[in-house]
Amino acid sequence: MDRVFSESIETLCISMTPFDQSGGVLFERTMMFRDDMCGIAELKDSTS
Repeated sequence: MDRVFSESIETLCISMTPFDQSGGVLFERTMMFRDDMCGIAELKDSTS
């Protein structure tokens, strides 16, 4: 279960990597969200 979750988050992180070159608030929020999720995934990975 955890492995599937972290793999799906990893895929999400990859798929959300800079896709909108126009920038703006939505883009910044998306990047912050991506960084948070990737950070959580990495944290879960290292502790398990």
